[in-house]
Amino acid sequence: MSFPNMRNPSKPLKDVRRRWASALKDAGLQYFWIYDLRHTLASRLTRAGVSPLFVAQIIGHSGTSILSTYVRAVDEYRRDAIHKLQNLRDDYASGEHHPPKLPNGSVQ
Repeated sequence: MSFPNMRNPSKPLKDVRRRWASALKDAGLQYFWIYDLRHTLASRLTRAGVSPLFVAQIIGHSGTSILSTYVRAVDEYRRDAIHKLQNLRDDYASGEHHPPKLPNGSVQ
């Protein structure tokens, strides 16, 4: 990954880590690893249903084998969604919530 050098745009910055830390500090943001941005992008694209090949290409990889690293985050979202459904079902079973009614008056 290279970043442009604002003093000489034809040459990339050589010390991205130091510049990244400085940029975060100047912006008043807590430090985080720059590659977390790539992970977040890949996770969100995968969660949105974007083609794995396109996700790999957009994050700079020639193949999809690296995506298994990013799919773990998507699996966490799926598990969370299932847990929420289970909690909702348990609430209905315990009588804490009533099932919503359909427009025709019937219960789902």
